[in-house]
Parts: sequence; C-alpha cells; structure tokens
Amino acid sequence: MTDHPPGPPRPLSRSRTDDSAGYIPWWVLLVLVALFGLIFVGAWGFVLATRAALGPRPSPTAVIVLVLPVAGTGLAPTLAPPATPQVTPTIPRGPVGIIQLGDYVKVVGTGGDGLRLRVGPGLQETPNYLALENEVLIVQSGPTIADGFTWWFLVDPADNTRNGWAAENYLEVVKNP
Repeated sequence: MTDHPPGPPRPLSRSRTDDSAGYIPWWVLLVLVALFGLIFVGAWGFVLATRAALGPRPSPTAVIVLVLPVAGTGLAPTLAPPATPQVTPTIPRGPVGIIQLGDYVKVVGTGGDGLRLRVGPGLQETPNYLALENEVLIVQSGPTIADGFTWWFLVDPADNTRNGWAAENYLEVVKNP
C-alpha cells in the first residue's frame, strides 16, 4: 500500500462551476428565451390584428338628381320617385320634334337593337314589347318623366297588345304614316 502525504484529501471530481458568480443555470436561459418568444409572437399578432382596422376607409358618395321641365309640350310632367339613386347612362338625344298625343312616331337611333316598350315609365319597369327600328306606333298617353327621361305610352296600330312606355330619345314624329 502506498501512503498519501498528509494534508487535505483530494477531491474525487472536478470543481463545480455553479459556485462561480457568473454562472446561469441552463433552465433559466430556456425560460428567458421562451418568455421573449411569447412577447414577440403576441406583439406581432397585435400588429396584424389592428393593421386592417387602421387602413383607409371608403368615403360616402353623394348622388345629385336634377329634374328639368320639358320645354314646348305645354303639359306638366308627372314625376315618379326613383326606387334607388342611380347614375343615368348617357343616351343620345333623338331627332328634334315635338311629340303630342295622337301622333304617329317611328323608332329611331337604336342601331338595329330595337326599343323596349315597358309596362310603366322607368328603366326598372318590365319590358312588354320590343319595337324594331323604323316601326311606327301611335302615342296614346304621356308625357311622364322618370329616371331622367321623358316617357310616352305607345301602341302598335295593327295590334293593341303591342304597347308600352318608351323613352322619347328614340322616337321621331311621322307626318304621313
């Protein structure tokens, strides 16, 4: 047997580093990383959730409807209130001529598409008959102003079931039918 020198016994393992002042246990580092990760994810989620709410908002649009009197007819037009505000399409003005009750009128300016005669005056009314380009009809009632147009009630002289309201923009007075 060998004898050991007198003195303090030698340690059996390496010295522990957790006794030093700068040592941080691994589990503390893991908790700190997880905490910072949760804060980052929460902040990013808040930004994404509120970003859409901070964007620009559409502004309301005003619609102005101007109703002008019908010149030269001698009749006071009746006004039909529109169901909803709408933009009136640009439609070419028909040939100049004063339409009166009992006149014969010819369908013009449709480009061959014909003119829809409707059950009532207005663009929202149901079409009753499609009058062809150059077809001649008789004016039986009107004028009525609706949807920015002057409307006349027309009847086919050969068949009374072919009738309806038509916009004056596509009508031309015929002197001798």
